[in-house]
Amino acid sequence: MPALELEKTFTDFQIAEDTENKLAGAIAMRIEGCEGFIHSESIPDFALSDILRPLFLERFALVARNHGLVRVWTEEVAPFWKKDAGFVEVPAARLRELPPAFGKPHPAWLLLQLRDEETTPSAIEKQFEIIMATQELERLATLRQAKAWARQGKAIKTATTIFCVLIFLASMVALFYAMKP
Repeated sequence: MPALELEKTFTDFQIAEDTENKLAGAIAMRIEGCEGFIHSESIPDFALSDILRPLFLERFALVARNHGLVRVWTEEVAPFWKKDAGFVEVPAARLRELPPAFGKPHPAWLLLQLRDEETTPSAIEKQFEIIMATQELERLATLRQAKAWARQGKAIKTATTIFCVLIFLASMVALFYAMKP
């Protein structure tokens, strides 16, 4: 990688040192939105791989939790990632979900689903928007209903007033005829 690009992704790398402060292993995790990509594992002493991989995985679990990741992808081929870490082979239909920044979809990808997508901040925000839109529609429907009732109330009030005026006039006419000698 060019130095400037490497500097931007410096925090993506996790390293392990041996007792002599020499590099014992390194691995990287790239984050795109709510997805992670574990890549570039390098453990020169194969005897240390069974010790280092669980430590790297523990660190990545913390990073994933802190970033709210939904799933983590990898192309690492070591059996550890399937057997101990919980990664599974990705069905062809799910390969469409692979972020383009991670590379091209192919059958060797492994996936670790951390949680449902419905719990991501963007999914929660979308649900909130749906709730707000639904409430707005309900408010408008209630407002229309109230206006309809107000029109009906005015019509009933007008009809009642006319009826009362007619009764009053009829009473006056009846009283006028009753008072005639």
